[in-house]
Amino acid sequence: ANDYWDIWHTSDFTITLTPDYPVEETYYKINGGNTCNLSTNGQPVITTSSASNTLEYWTTWNPGTGTIENTHKTITGIKLDKTIPTGTITTTQTTTSSNIITLKLSASDTTSGVNQMRFSNDGSSWSSWEQYTTTKTWTLPNGDGQKTVYVQFIDNAGLTSTYNCTITLDTPKPTPIQTTQTPTQTPTPTPSTTTTPTPSKMVIQSTTPPPYNIEIAGIWARPEIVVLLAVVFIVAIAMLLWKRKKQTT
Repeated sequence: ANDYWDIWHTSDFTITLTPDYPVEETYYKINGGNTCNLSTNGQPVITTSSASNTLEYWTTWNPGTGTIENTHKTITGIKLDKTIPTGTITTTQTTTSSNIITLKLSASDTTSGVNQMRFSNDGSSWSSWEQYTTTKTWTLPNGDGQKTVYVQFIDNAGLTSTYNCTITLDTPKPTPIQTTQTPTQTPTPTPSTTTTPTPSKMVIQSTTPPPYNIEIAGIWARPEIVVLLAVVFIVAIAMLLWKRKKQTT
């Protein structure tokens, strides 16, 4: 019996051979090479990278009548791949005005074959794995300057390799719009004309005639004053006549 599993291995590994019953010896050949035995050489170790390694093994035993060689058994398709995929990544141009670019890819793995690829703008955050193809549309991060794009290839054995390329992003600058600015005119204040009022003569009417400085023309122009003076004059004459009459008597 053996403990080999039909999977890809990425480093040298041992296949353990265990007899099903007591035997004299267990023998084996790796890839049709020299005959080895467990007693002298130990368990077989697969060291050749290939998808088609072979291990032929058999046992001998002696039932008492002499040594008998049992039927040979062979394990085929033993898989070992110790080499990472080789590849390249390039761009169709060295400078781009758009952050959406086309990548050109190539990869090979002569043992297990290239399986998938993934991409990154920083070498740490990766896109999801996808089937390997020779072109890829990729979006660069915003901001002008040199950008680095990474690709990682994985083969069918699970070995990965990483490559990168650089490209300069130079997006078009907006054309400034030239405008002619008309200077704002500051209005000149118009001096305002303040009209000084002409003093007017205030006429104060009073029932009592002013004692002094009364214009004669002004007095005679007022009938009520004329009447008043006439009354005063008559009263004064009457009193004068009364005093004289009293003196004579």
